[in-house]
Amino acid sequence: MAFLIRSIDFTADGREIVRDRQVAEAAIGIGRAAENTLHLPDLAVEQEHARIEPAADGKLRISAVGTLGFTMDGRKITEAEFDPRAGHEFAFGTYRLTVTQEGSEPVTVTVRQVTDDEGWGDVVRNFALASALPGKRAMAWIGLGAILLAFLAVPIWSNLTRDPVKPDYDKPGQVMWD
Repeated sequence: MAFLIRSIDFTADGREIVRDRQVAEAAIGIGRAAENTLHLPDLAVEQEHARIEPAADGKLRISAVGTLGFTMDGRKITEAEFDPRAGHEFAFGTYRLTVTQEGSEPVTVTVRQVTDDEGWGDVVRNFALASALPGKRAMAWIGLGAILLAFLAVPIWSNLTRDPVKPDYDKPGQVMWD
């Protein structure tokens, strides 16, 4: 069976890069391992996550190979049979696969990674420590203030506010600048 794999990536300045490649295989492997036809480098994806293979009546079957499932059109499943002409979206970690077919052309599998503005950025930001702390500059000034207070201001204040005691060899007293 012929598949057209279309990968959509984005450059640092936001331009879209589309790469197409033809694959003539009986089944497509999806996973994090480099041997898969659809290599998805995401830790939420298993090494061998799922497989897409032909089924009866021009339909396709997708099934989870590992223990984790995937989502098909928003529902969490582990196996499904679907018609590629209807167009379906599958989610594997932060990647979205859209499977479509136009007439007698090969089945097109479009692979794209979810960007921050599609909801995943908030999830990642919630786990970052930067969302709970002030910036680096503010933390540097706070640290400098704490060091000056602990090692300069406190000893000077304690020296200026103590009661002077005359040195005497028979009783305990003070040492100068103690």
